[in-house]
Amino acid sequence: MNLDTTVKKGQSGWEASTRIALPAVIQAEGDRSPMGGPPAPAFLEINTHKRTSGGIVTSASVFFVSEGCRTSSYGSGYQSGTYADGAGDYHRTVRFEKARVTEKKVREFHEESLKVLPEILAQVATHYGVATADDLFKEVEPA
Repeated sequence: MNLDTTVKKGQSGWEASTRIALPAVIQAEGDRSPMGGPPAPAFLEINTHKRTSGGIVTSASVFFVSEGCRTSSYGSGYQSGTYADGAGDYHRTVRFEKARVTEKKVREFHEESLKVLPEILAQVATHYGVATADDLFKEVEPA
């Protein structure tokens, strides 16, 4: 799997982002897409950035892109990195550390966070009812 990571200075300081296409996770037709559009492809995004309360954080979340709009659904009952009721799209905090947020720290922290990518992919597969993490990358026909 080819990981394309971008590191840039954003509005709140240095940030790193890795985006991975998940062809096996397809949003149902008209579901959350503007104007009931076509099925939307899913992406897993791993972001590292300065937390508003200070420190550095890496999070992983799945979102969909439909007609140029990024959408995701957050369920109720958020508990320690996952949704208690299973509703909503996948989201989890991967790591957090109280630290000064420099470009070097963001690069190192993001790289370390990507080491748990197999675990994250397994959780994403379970969340969306895909048999295995490897199956996330198989093309499927929309229902």
